[in-house]
Amino acid sequence: MAGEQRQATRVARELRLRLALASVDDFIERWALNISRGGVFVRSRDLYPPGTEVTLDIALESGERVIEGRGVVRWTTPPSAPGEPARDPGMGIKFVELTKGSRALIELAVGTQE
Repeated sequence: MAGEQRQATRVARELRLRLALASVDDFIERWALNISRGGVFVRSRDLYPPGTEVTLDIALESGERVIEGRGVVRWTTPPSAPGEPARDPGMGIKFVELTKGSRALIELAVGTQE
């Protein structure tokens, strides 16, 4: 009903990824197509429903963080069913808040696509 108040506080889910990439250059080369100024596509079989708030912590294998902030799941892609063309399951996540370093890296990654 319109006007109803949420009874429980919404709690963000944590999306923590450690990528098997050694450097920021490797990250940009492999992930640039999955990143835009507005969000990121994350391949995953564990999908959160659209509207889910997530805290983002994406790091290189060394532990260096490349994307850190908050986002909201906007859409999901389930795994392909038998007989369907192959597709990567995952989530489209809209950025809500990012650290300065994350924003700078995203600008650099997006710049490689232009």
